[in-house]
Amino acid sequence: MLGRSPMKVWSIVERGPSGHRRVSLEIAAKAKELGDATAIEVTGLERYSALPAVSALAAKAKAEAPDLILLAATPTGRDLGARLAARLGWAYASEATSLAVEDGAATITRTMYAGKVRATVRAALPAVVSVRPGAFTLPAGTAEPRIESVPADASAEKLAFQRFEPTAEASGRIPLAEATSRIFMAAYLSTDHVQRYFTNELRTVSQPTLNSKQISETTV
Repeated sequence: MLGRSPMKVWSIVERGPSGHRRVSLEIAAKAKELGDATAIEVTGLERYSALPAVSALAAKAKAEAPDLILLAATPTGRDLGARLAARLGWAYASEATSLAVEDGAATITRTMYAGKVRATVRAALPAVVSVRPGAFTLPAGTAEPRIESVPADASAEKLAFQRFEPTAEASGRIPLAEATSRIFMAAYLSTDHVQRYFTNELRTVSQPTLNSKQISETTV
């Protein structure tokens, strides 16, 4: 798969209420920058469903052998990317904030622990990478890419969607006096005095008092 030029890169685009998501356009532009780019959209599903989407993309990937697949690090993209990488047996990196490809491997920078740590990882190609929104600049005036549709077979999903039902909201409220009592008791039980009391009680229970005969028979 590797060793040919240019590198074959796929971007999996998502559609929002008003069209394709901006992050999808960002990763499509990055794919074009990296090599021979193809923008792909999974179609044929009323709403995102993991198994049909993964099956459709995995079959196409096995037939066409891309070097790199980019997805948006959205709830859908993260789920789909991890499942697709597992199905294909490829490396997977998530939440990328930068990406470079060299010598048959992708070097990815990603943030961890709410942005407190920045990690740099290297994944051998082929690989699947999810990219955080805004990680790549979308140049002004960038035209929307030509998008190839990949139809998914909804029958691959064994669960059939039936309906959405709103759940009933709890209407009961705790009386103010009861709520105050609970707060007071929680605060009281957290005091050092009470904790020492229970500690001593537990020690007394776990260490029963010895009578005089037991003391005389006990060796030190």
